[in-house]
Amino acid sequence: MSAAPQAPPRASVNRPGGHTVTRAGPLRLLAAGREAFREVPGLRGLLLQGLLLLYLLFAALGGVALGGVYHFLVQPLSQRMAALDAAGNVFLELLLPLLAGLVWLAQVLLLAATLLLALVLSLSLLSLWFEALAGRVAAHARGGAAAEAPFRLGAWLRSLGRAVGDNGFLLALAVLSLLLGFVPVLGPLLTFAVGSYLLGWAVREPYLAVRAARGEALRDLRRGLLGWTLRVGTLPVLLAMVPWLGWLLLPVVLIYQVAGVAWLSERGRP
Repeated sequence: MSAAPQAPPRASVNRPGGHTVTRAGPLRLLAAGREAFREVPGLRGLLLQGLLLLYLLFAALGGVALGGVYHFLVQPLSQRMAALDAAGNVFLELLLPLLAGLVWLAQVLLLAATLLLALVLSLSLLSLWFEALAGRVAAHARGGAAAEAPFRLGAWLRSLGRAVGDNGFLLALAVLSLLLGFVPVLGPLLTFAVGSYLLGWAVREPYLAVRAARGEALRDLRRGLLGWTLRVGTLPVLLAMVPWLGWLLLPVVLIYQVAGVAWLSERGRP
C-alpha cells in the first residue's frame, strides 16, 4: 500500500521578528545599521540626504507644534497657577508645591508627546526615502547591486499627500499619545507605550514595504511583531524626552535602526 502524498513544506518567511531578529534590541540594530553603512556602497550619500530632509521637517513641524502647545496649554496653565499662588489661601499654599511638581511633569510629557507627533508626521512624509534606504541595504545583503528605484526629490514631493494618507492611523495614534498624557497616574506609562509602538513601527515598516513590493503579504510579515516593535521603539522614545541632545540624536538613531532591520533580516544573523 503506497504512502499518501505529503504536501510540500511551507517556505519560511524571512522577516523582522524571525527567530534571530526578535533577539535584536535597539542597540543591536544600531550596530547592524552601522555595519550596513560601512559595507553598502553609496549609502553614506543617501544618509546625508535623508538626515538633511528629516532634520528640516522635524525642526519645522516641531517648532509649530511646540509653539501651539505652549500658547494654548502651557501658558494658560501657568497663569492659573500664578492666580492660585496670589490667592492667599493657606490650604492652597500647602498644595502648591505638589501642584507645581505635577504641572512640571505634565509639561515634560506634553513636550515629549508633541515632539513625537511632529516626528511621526516627518517620518510619514519621508516614508519613500526610508523605503529606498531599506531596499538598497537589502539588495546589497543579497549579494547584488541595488535594484530598488533610487530616491528622487521630485518623486518624493509628488508622494507627500499619499504618504500622509497612508500613515493616517499612525498620526491618529500620535495624537492619542498626546492626549493620554493627561490621564492621572497611568498617563505617562500609556504615553510611553504608544510612543514606543509608533517609533518601533517606523523602524520596521520600510523593510516590510520592500518585501511587500516583491510580492509578499504584509499581514504575514507583520504577524507576531508587537512585542519586538515595542522593544525596538523604547530607545527613540527615551531620546524624545531628552531636550536638545536627544532631539539631535533621534533622527540618526532611527535611520541606523531602519538600516539595521534590513541588514539583519536579509543576512539572518542575531
